[in-house]
Amino acid sequence: MSRGRAAWNVVTSFDPYAWNNFGHGHGPAEEPPSRADRYRRAAEFVEVVRALWDSWDDDAVLGDKASGAFGRALADQLSVDPDELDLDSPLPRWLLEGAESITGSQGARNIVVKLARRENLTVREILDRVMDWHRLVIGTPEQLADTIEEWFRSGAVDGFNLMPDVFPSGLELFVDHVVPLLRARGIFRHEYSHTTLRGHLGLQRVPDSWARLFSQAG
Repeated sequence: MSRGRAAWNVVTSFDPYAWNNFGHGHGPAEEPPSRADRYRRAAEFVEVVRALWDSWDDDAVLGDKASGAFGRALADQLSVDPDELDLDSPLPRWLLEGAESITGSQGARNIVVKLARRENLTVREILDRVMDWHRLVIGTPEQLADTIEEWFRSGAVDGFNLMPDVFPSGLELFVDHVVPLLRARGIFRHEYSHTTLRGHLGLQRVPDSWARLFSQAG
């Protein structure tokens, strides 16, 4: 869909309602697994998904709109019948087995509550403390560009993960007004040398799994 321009940020939910929404619990009283268990589960899931993505040959996908053919016959040889998977149902349990259901989202809340009680903080002060968990920059395009340049030239960072207050308008404002300033200061590219995120990060393409199998068999 993105032609290689998007990345997958794997984040697990600690919310019990989300946990139950995917068919793992029997009500909001059943807490999801701890953070460690959730990310062990996520690592296994990523491994499965990556194996699925690399489970067909590079030229298996045809995408021929005229004929209506999506892929070659070889691409249909999967271990699970896609027709039997309901896209509107929870993920099958067998994909996510192995973790125990214990609470794991109370840490951050407890820190904030204890801090507020100990120092008798106001709501504004609490927000100020919480906002410090991420670098919050509010100001003109020039002020944002100044902050980014300071962090970059000091060697503190080599990139930023942007979290605009509103999507998509916040990101559009950044692109239209801040990026030109960064380009003028020589700290942001004027054009891309690649067409995918993998290329921008200097990562090599994953070798064709079928080619490896055939070479080993031969």
